[in-house]
Amino acid sequence: MGETKKQIETLKKKVEELEKELKENKKLAKKAKEDEKKPIYNLYSWKAPDRIVVEHSKTWYTIVVTIAVIGIFYALLTYNFLFILAILAIIFLIYAINVVPPLEMQNHITNKGVRVGDELYLWKDIDYFWVTERHDQLLLNIELKNYGGRVILLVGEADINKILVEMVKHEDYREPKGLASLISRLVEGKHKKLTEFSK
Repeated sequence: MGETKKQIETLKKKVEELEKELKENKKLAKKAKEDEKKPIYNLYSWKAPDRIVVEHSKTWYTIVVTIAVIGIFYALLTYNFLFILAILAIIFLIYAINVVPPLEMQNHITNKGVRVGDELYLWKDIDYFWVTERHDQLLLNIELKNYGGRVILLVGEADINKILVEMVKHEDYREPKGLASLISRLVEGKHKKLTEFSK
């Protein structure tokens, strides 16, 4: 009989805890619904080019053209015409990147997520973010959950500390793991730790 009283008391405590948790969840759900009704407003905005522009010397272009000519000559000798098309496509891409100036993008951190131009990435769709440095430029990398992709924003002249303050309020700052991390370092540059930025 003493054990059943203890079991009943234990069950009552668990029920009270569950009721308390349920009330807290209802409050959070109510707050979330209120937040959905709020209009979108900017927490921080900045303009930056959509890509990094790297100035190359005449020597760099000479080396690229020399390699391309050697590759085309080799492809002609081996009757590998698809390889010629691939080389020409790469040369055209290099030409286009160096001739066409980057677009100026308007970026916003809002109460609902991150807006890049006209595209809004909601906080619930963002998994985590981190900052990298490439060619003395800071890049804000945002990993997306549902899209299975990544948004990379050039920080430019913006205040990285203000960007980080707003981003950390909503998402985790971390680096991608494994193979993604290795590829990330090769493509995006050196990963910056959060502690490297002033508060």
